Amino acid sequence: MTVRYSEREIKEGLEAAVAAQVVELLAAESGSLLVFLPGEAEIRRVQAHLERSALGEGVVIAPLFGQLTREAQDRAIQPAPAGVRKVVLATTLAETSLTIEGVRIVIDAGLTRVSRYDPRIGMNRLETIKVSQASAEQRAEPRTAAEI
Repeated sequence: MTVRYSEREIKEGLEAAVAAQVVELLAAESGSLLVFLPGEAEIRRVQAHLERSALGEGVVIAPLFGQLTREAQDRAIQPAPAGVRKVVLATTLAETSLTIEGVRIVIDAGLTRVSRYDPRIGMNRLETIKVSQASAEQRAEPRTAAEI
């Protein structure tokens, strides 16, 4: 496995930067991609950026997060058909136990959402934070064919 860090300066927002990196890697590398994003909203925005990029018929975008139906989650983790590449846009749901066949490239935005108690409002709220080193390493682990 090879770990590379993007030197891209994020000026246009996280979602646009991630989408640009996906497009760049689809052009330069083979295989499917797994992209870690902090939540559903970011997944939907990256998906919209990618759909506007006209990736072609040989690329399928598959969101993967907890609020999806079981069928939609199953579609995201099933291997892409022959001759088709898959871009799985996922939350931490895909971090540990899921195997996604054909994934060679993992892109990690380096962020996650956690529930934290806020004493000012007297309840938990979701907070976006940087992932821990251990989580980043777990995300980078091979997914049966991941190399980059």
